[in-house]
Amino acid sequence: MRRRMPATGTPVRLSRIAAIALAMLLGAGAPSAAGADPAHSAQDRMQVARIAAGAAVYQTHCRRCHRISDTQRGYGPALSGVVGRPAGTQSGYRYSDGLADTGFVWTRDSLRVLLAAGPAMIDGLRCVGRPDLDPLRQEALIDYLETTSAGTPPRNI
Repeated sequence: MRRRMPATGTPVRLSRIAAIALAMLLGAGAPSAAGADPAHSAQDRMQVARIAAGAAVYQTHCRRCHRISDTQRGYGPALSGVVGRPAGTQSGYRYSDGLADTGFVWTRDSLRVLLAAGPAMIDGLRCVGRPDLDPLRQEALIDYLETTSAGTPPRNI
């Protein structure tokens, strides 16, 4: 799907995920059921759109080193189920001493700090691909990561 930037007229290519998220956000193709709560379905579409936006952030900024599935190898550890997992504990990955010794659990808050501070957060952290994301994109990425479990990305994206 191609769009033009209003100010410059430069064509912009939306990824398939972003186009689906935009369509869902705008309600295109949404089934209308008699008696359905419009506020509830709008909230559902917003959540799905945020998760899809987070998947797009992952594809753009994280996938180079990290995989979602535990069965796929990447330079960094797999991100499946990272929210709620103790830091430095995924089997099959050699963590830096700084990360392995922290003893904290990855939460929404600790992931926000990591996305904002990057390698400065933990001594010896090897994650150098810290994306420069605005808070909304950070939240979308965390929403997406929260939906991952057992190596399976959400199916509704």
